[in-house]
Amino acid sequence: MKSNKLIVSLAIADVLSGDGSFFKFLSANDSGETESHQSGILVPLASAPLLFDKPLAEKTDKWADIVWQDSLSTHSRFVFYESKNELRITNIGKKDSLVKPDMTGALFVLTKKKDGSYSAFFLNTERDIDDFMAALGLSTVQSGSLISAPSEANLELEIQKYVSAINGDFPKSEDVSAKAEEVAKAVFGDKSIDDPDWQLITFVDVEYRIFKAIESKLYLPKVTGGFADMNDFLALSNSIMNRRKSRAGKSLEHHLASLFIENGLRFTAQPTTEDHNTPDFIFPSELAYHDASFPSDKLIFLGAKTTCKDRWRQITKEADRIETKYLCTLQQGISEKQMEQMSGCKVKLVVPKQYISAYPNSYRSQILSVKNFIGFAKTADLAK
Repeated sequence: MKSNKLIVSLAIADVLSGDGSFFKFLSANDSGETESHQSGILVPLASAPLLFDKPLAEKTDKWADIVWQDSLSTHSRFVFYESKNELRITNIGKKDSLVKPDMTGALFVLTKKKDGSYSAFFLNTERDIDDFMAALGLSTVQSGSLISAPSEANLELEIQKYVSAINGDFPKSEDVSAKAEEVAKAVFGDKSIDDPDWQLITFVDVEYRIFKAIESKLYLPKVTGGFADMNDFLALSNSIMNRRKSRAGKSLEHHLASLFIENGLRFTAQPTTEDHNTPDFIFPSELAYHDASFPSDKLIFLGAKTTCKDRWRQITKEADRIETKYLCTLQQGISEKQMEQMSGCKVKLVVPKQYISAYPNSYRSQILSVKNFIGFAKTADLAK
């Protein structure tokens, strides 16, 4: 059995050397947690070019060899079900035994290799997912797309206008987030009030693209120009990787704050609570939290984590006065067991509505969309 670190490295190497890849978070349907589970893994239609050399039509299918986790090989089937408008990978082991219910939320990576065969990997811990995404400069909100998928021309033009004016150091994260929101609204329109779920995903995606463009401008000349020694190379490599890992969480916090302001909510970002803890958001304010006369049941806690398979536990002790903790995440599905553990610790998820269907059906009704959370916080504020 290969180590997790080696599996991540192999997955990255295959993406870099292959003829195309896509990634997605396994939904509860994919893993078999839902009663409506269909055979195989659902593949977004946008990734069909990776599987077929022709347009999708009735009875489109293909058999191909797939090596899973660099060890087990299967002769699997890519099949398009026209009646359901679904594309799936089937025949991936006896009763799809490679995919198990506790893998909901794992990252699935499929790569087409030069010889026409495929490699597939499951990354099932947040550390592995973070390392993979950071190494390839990917964003959580791109789940389900081709890794090499081109950006919209207008968006790229706006991004290049901004990046071309950058010289010297990497801009502050809050400045990049603000620019991403400006560009997103200019290109796609402003839906901060009507559809904050869509807006959040768009903000995060545009920021990721800007971030990559800045990286290329500031670091590519150094990479192509060579290094004086290994220490020079490692210093730059570590700097890039650390910035990529820290960017995602800050990005989510910045964009949530912007949406809250746009929707007229009162809140404090990064307040200080007991034992010098700093939750992401307290509603209506840090001052109210520390006012013993302010009713505890009128306070709202919101954490923000791009992925939450393990890290959700971190928020449970960040604000003693607030019993129920809300957690906004871009994670696309976690297992029923993890949802049960969250429920037992009084943690409730806030997830963009587009991702809620990836969660176990038995818990979907307990998940708030971003718009619903904003409505809940606004109603609570008006009731004070």
